[in-house]
Amino acid sequence: MVIEGVAARVCTRKGCWMEVAPRFGANESVRVTFKDYGFFVPLNAQGMKVRAEGEFVIKKLSKEQADHYAEEGARLVRNADGTAKEIGFVATGVELRR
Repeated sequence: MVIEGVAARVCTRKGCWMEVAPRFGANESVRVTFKDYGFFVPLNAQGMKVRAEGEFVIKKLSKEQADHYAEEGARLVRNADGTAKEIGFVATGVELRR
């Protein structure tokens, strides 16, 4: 599957994930991670056009995982116990353009 959009947020520590939205400033986005932690995106990729190939996944994030992602700048909808359910995208390849 291929998704396209704009990098709305990028991991502030390593570039190990990004949130892709249909347009910059949109409220909806999907968090994209990279298969087998095999590659990262530049820390300054925010605002770049994105084309990614991969698959959608449904994950339940532990409180610790959700805390970690929040510290790196991710937006999550948290449950009362601090966990989060997330529909994400695991990319096998990413193309970025200005």
